[in-house]
Amino acid sequence: VNPSDLERQVLEAESNGDRLRVQGLLLGSVRSLKANRNKPDPIAYLNLLYLAKHKPDLFGAPRIIEALTSILKRDISINIKTNKTTAALVPVMAANILLYIYQEEDEWPESFVKVYIEDSLGDRVWVDNEACQSFVDNILTAFGTKTTPRGITRQGSDPGSKGGAVETAAATPISQQPVSTSVITPTAGKEDEELLEEVEMSSSLEDDIIPLVHDQLSRRTPVDSIPRNLLRVLTATCGYSQVRLLVSQRIEVWLQNPKLTRPAQELLMSLAQNCNSHSHEDVEVISNLIRMRLKTKPLANHYVTCIRELIGQHTENLGTVLKHVIYNELSTTRNPNNMSLLGMMYLHKPDTVAKLLAMVFQDLLANRDDYLRACRALLREVMRSLRYEVNCVVLCRGFMSERTESQFKDLDSPLKERMLISLTDLIAMTTMLSVTPAVKDVAAAFARGDKKDLSVLHQFQKNVSTIQRDAVWWLHTVVPKMFNLTAKEYNACLQKVLFLEPVENYSGKDNWPSEADKGLLYSLASDVPVQEDTLMRVVIIGLSAELPVTAPEALDIADRLTRRAASLKSGTHLKAHVNRLELLDAVLNLCAYHYPNEIQLPAGYVPPKLAIANLYWKAWTLLAIVASLNPSSIGHAGWENFPMLKCMMEMILTNGPARRPPQAVLDQLKTINKSLKLGQMLCRSRSPDFLLDIIQRQGASQSMPWLADLVQSSEGSLDVLPVQCLCEFLLMEKPRKAGKVGEGSKELDKKMVIGIVTLIFAIHFLIYYKNIHSIHILEYKNCYILKQGLEKVLSMEYFSEETQPPVLSVDTDAAMETTLEDLSSFPEVSGSKLKSSFSWLLIHLPNLPYFENVRSICCFALRQCCQVEIAPLRLQAYLVFLAEHTGGPLEMDFSDTLLEISQLVIERPTILNQVLSSSNSGEETHKAILGMYNTAIQNAIEMQESSYFENDNQDQLFVQWSKDTVHAGKAATMHALIIQAAIVLLTWPPPTGDQSVYSVLLDTWCPHGGHVKVYLTDTGEEAVLLPEWLRLRMIRANVPRVVDAAVTELLPTQLVLFAQSFGIPVYSMSKLLQQLDLAAEEDPQGMSEAVLDKGYMLQLVAVQQLRGASGGDVFCALL
Repeated sequence: VNPSDLERQVLEAESNGDRLRVQGLLLGSVRSLKANRNKPDPIAYLNLLYLAKHKPDLFGAPRIIEALTSILKRDISINIKTNKTTAALVPVMAANILLYIYQEEDEWPESFVKVYIEDSLGDRVWVDNEACQSFVDNILTAFGTKTTPRGITRQGSDPGSKGGAVETAAATPISQQPVSTSVITPTAGKEDEELLEEVEMSSSLEDDIIPLVHDQLSRRTPVDSIPRNLLRVLTATCGYSQVRLLVSQRIEVWLQNPKLTRPAQELLMSLAQNCNSHSHEDVEVISNLIRMRLKTKPLANHYVTCIRELIGQHTENLGTVLKHVIYNELSTTRNPNNMSLLGMMYLHKPDTVAKLLAMVFQDLLANRDDYLRACRALLREVMRSLRYEVNCVVLCRGFMSERTESQFKDLDSPLKERMLISLTDLIAMTTMLSVTPAVKDVAAAFARGDKKDLSVLHQFQKNVSTIQRDAVWWLHTVVPKMFNLTAKEYNACLQKVLFLEPVENYSGKDNWPSEADKGLLYSLASDVPVQEDTLMRVVIIGLSAELPVTAPEALDIADRLTRRAASLKSGTHLKAHVNRLELLDAVLNLCAYHYPNEIQLPAGYVPPKLAIANLYWKAWTLLAIVASLNPSSIGHAGWENFPMLKCMMEMILTNGPARRPPQAVLDQLKTINKSLKLGQMLCRSRSPDFLLDIIQRQGASQSMPWLADLVQSSEGSLDVLPVQCLCEFLLMEKPRKAGKVGEGSKELDKKMVIGIVTLIFAIHFLIYYKNIHSIHILEYKNCYILKQGLEKVLSMEYFSEETQPPVLSVDTDAAMETTLEDLSSFPEVSGSKLKSSFSWLLIHLPNLPYFENVRSICCFALRQCCQVEIAPLRLQAYLVFLAEHTGGPLEMDFSDTLLEISQLVIERPTILNQVLSSSNSGEETHKAILGMYNTAIQNAIEMQESSYFENDNQDQLFVQWSKDTVHAGKAATMHALIIQAAIVLLTWPPPTGDQSVYSVLLDTWCPHGGHVKVYLTDTGEEAVLLPEWLRLRMIRANVPRVVDAAVTELLPTQLVLFAQSFGIPVYSMSKLLQQLDLAAEEDPQGMSEAVLDKGYMLQLVAVQQLRGASGGDVFCALL
């Protein structure tokens, strides 16, 4: 066909629908151009380009595509070097026609990649042609190679035009499954736009490329004869990890070949930009790159730039590069660019590099060989090369990081001990390395008296103080978990990081620091402020029984730290800044004397709290220093609350001893007091009451042995001493007397017996006669006597199973019976055993004439006892008292009491089972508590009816009863805890006798018919009345209505869960099995999915049926 008629004939054949004629014309024209590729007809290839641009679908026949692809193959019969431009016309045309054909296709033939590789390794006739750039860029996406970004310019409408380069989006490497990669193709309708498409390549492509590259690299050819085109192909295929690995093994030689410098540099950059998977191959690539030794400066600069690119390709690359750099630096064949790489990485991410560097040192120290000396030398070199700009705080924190890998956990004990000592040495060395030349200059100027600019020195001191704080945290929390602790080594490490050891211990095996610098570095590193957390942790370490530092050692360390910080002369205001007042008690706890564990103390004996004298005074000295440095916090609290510290502060302020009269004056005062009875005169004063003030200041928990001597030595002490003093004496005398009786002695001092009896009678008289009451109760501020007595009586130290308050219920031995019956016996009581056992609480205390004035005090004390009491009989008495005397439901005490009883019911089921036992006292307690809940429910309903109020408290629930219940459509707002506790109380059987109280509560929450709904008060959404834990407790009850309420409306999963629970009675299990049968009939699929282990469930149902449970047959049939 004449080339000038090709377009017309093709269009006519298309209009006539003759597809074969069209394919024949195009195929013939393509073959004609291929045969005459040295002198192609311009009209022919221009016509083909025109048709391909406007009618690309005409070229879709496989034979045409195959013919166009064959044009792109290398033809060895053509001499390209004679006229490369002419020889490239036909391949360029073919490439652009193929681009037009596949611009809308997602899948491209693999043959395109093969012809690309062939031309790339050959003469690169069309691969490097700018007119084929878009076609080539699309092919390159098959390799998943990330290329260096180039400037994006607009591409002309004609693929053959020199429209400039485009930026090819990188794709992920080809894996076993086809992956989509981004390509850029021009469209026929939009000539000046670029469009991203997707191309899918088969996994066999990588299998074809890797052997080809391996074959090219394995040829035995001289280094100078390595083709540049091969390097360019490798640059394009670096998206494959195997290619990267092969290239990394040879690229050092190529870089040093002057003929291959530029393509080798491009290959190195491509290699670095595509290490983005951190696979085993990429780690090996990084290792090979770090081992390269490039000597010329341009190559070294390019090498560092490439490594910087490599670091940014994956988050793990930075750590891998740093690790290999450090290991290479310690090897015999060091890379001269290691320090340049470290500097580059530090500029990239300074804090991360410091942390990773510390982890590499940890890895080195975990080896069997001792790397401490090498690590010290390397650390100094790193600091020097980075010009001392390393963040030493972060670096030391990295040394202290906890490592949970097996290589650390499985270390032998000697290696762990050596590693701990080495890490401590590196932390101390890093602290001294943080002394920069600038810090030395400022310190020298300050020593000469120049105090102009100390900011550099203050920042250095702050950093060192932070390192010490972190080091103490490390030794407190991390070291016990990572290392095997011995007292000697642990104490040495603690003192070393705090720079409390002699200066000679800070010179390592490498004799650094030198003798000239040792003293200066040690002085600068040790003379720093101490932080609050450092002091607190040192004290806590001393208090901890798990850590091998004794209390005296911890106190000594804290004292030395504080004294050193207080002696700073550099002008910093934060020498030992402490705000936590807990330090006062913690330091004093270090002085406490602990009784040996192997000794056994008598039953009921509470030993006095003692302190070790030398530690005691050392602690007060330490606290005096801290208080002076922190007057607004520790100083203020010590002045107000610690008399001894206040005394020392007064001595510091006045620069002299505490005010004390001369000994002659003291002796004279003692003589006058004995003759003139001055003490009794002061004791007789009630306004002001000096003696009472002393008792109150010493506190109820303090030992007051002088009190007994004071009562015995005072003539007419009942008239002289305050009532509190007499009560204190009585409470002290009864245990002492009981101890003597227990030893077998039955003879008591008659004078003491008469004194105690008289004292009991006097207090009994004070309590029961209103004329005395009116004098003393007002005088001691609202019944302080009874409140203090209750605190003593109800305390665990005093109150044992047999004891009871001697004032309210007199219980004495045989030597005192007759006298007490005459003087202070109570009227006989009748009633339950509980009231007879606790008559002092349930009968005599409410009969006090001023009981209403102290009722709230008594209830509050008993509420506190209910939370910790473990004796069931006592707890029954407390609950009965609270139920009878808490007050009406409108009082605040009633709500608080009911809430705390609800906590007891829910959170202490074990003790409650004994409290609500089937005994008479248990049933009496049960009735009393049920009455409180009925009262609370009735009051809540009345309040809801009288005035509607909104409550957005999330703990409150809005309860609504249906019309067919006992409350007939009424509503109430109640605390969720009270509702749940009321339902829990129903799980115990009803008390014998009058069951009306129990029945009302049962009808309220477990009605025969109808329902009870609860809603959230803040949102109005329906809430869950019976959570799973409450349903389980109800199911374990022996009350049928409670069980029936618990098993209704259960989901299949809940039914299966409850059926698998332990301790379910037979009746409850029968109910569960019947519900399982119903659920199996209504929702067989859901029930089948709810059972995970069907064999176990079948066995479980069979066992329950053997117990006597009925039902479960339908459920088993479903399984």
